Amino acid sequence: MARSGYAWDTTFLGHRTLTVHPEHPVRAEVLAPERMLVDVPGLVRVAVDAALGLPGVHRVHDPVYIDEVADACRRGRRSLDGGDTLIASDSFDVALRSAAAALSVVSAVMGGKLDNGFAAVRPPGHHALVNRGRGFCIFNNAAICARFAQTAFGAGRVLIVDWDVHPADGTMSIFYDDPSVHVLSVHQDGILGKGVGAEDQRGCAAGEGTTYNVPLPAGTDAVSHLTRFGEALEVAAARCRPDLVLVSCGFDAHVGDPIGGLRLDDDHFRILTQMVRRVALRYCGGRVVSMLEGGYQPDILRRCVRMHLEALLD
Repeated sequence: MARSGYAWDTTFLGHRTLTVHPEHPVRAEVLAPERMLVDVPGLVRVAVDAALGLPGVHRVHDPVYIDEVADACRRGRRSLDGGDTLIASDSFDVALRSAAAALSVVSAVMGGKLDNGFAAVRPPGHHALVNRGRGFCIFNNAAICARFAQTAFGAGRVLIVDWDVHPADGTMSIFYDDPSVHVLSVHQDGILGKGVGAEDQRGCAAGEGTTYNVPLPAGTDAVSHLTRFGEALEVAAARCRPDLVLVSCGFDAHVGDPIGGLRLDDDHFRILTQMVRRVALRYCGGRVVSMLEGGYQPDILRRCVRMHLEALLD
């Protein structure tokens, strides 16, 4: 059995915007440790080191943008992008704690205390750009973790695997010309608009060929989905030869999710996790850190997270 960590914080019950908004605190409630550590025996609770949050965010995001978020929350602004990235008075603090939780798991894994781990964070992060929040995302947790692993632990190459129903557009943009961080995104085609996450978006300059997009038509059957994912993962891992694998771990590709149009079920997330673990065992001693992205039907979210955690432990 692997040594698998689980990070969660009561702060994630904040960031309350609209009661009807999909990215609602109930997503954190259903993943509270008193539930999940009973459902999945053997997990190690990871204490969140809040001091990691702000320095981690500064490794990726523009200081002007960071100050803008803090000021927007103080002043009572309702959104960051004029659209669906809604904020409340505590959203800056919650987003910092989200980054800190993911970083705490990275620290434990890279420091050899754990083999792998999951950070049950909110808000999500993979749409956030260096200088802009969007798509429910304030700070880009996966990008922040990649830079932390490189600067604090000397990771030479990091592979970010994103299986959310939406493309990892923010993460890709941050590393688009960076050959040290490879980004694989398997997602529903056209869900963020035509051309976002297109197959021909492969990186540029020194990063040419280190971005991998696999857009799947809405309604793609699960067998085809898993096959395409596995093929792309093998290619990305062989090119990257990562020292750490990060997973932007969205569960909105589930057939029952209210936002997406893909057709995975609970157990398919176990299979995705097993694929990633095999790659990580081959290249980097099994070091995998995953962090929650999408997944907006609470009962389905809890079940799928359980599948993911059981596969990390196995």
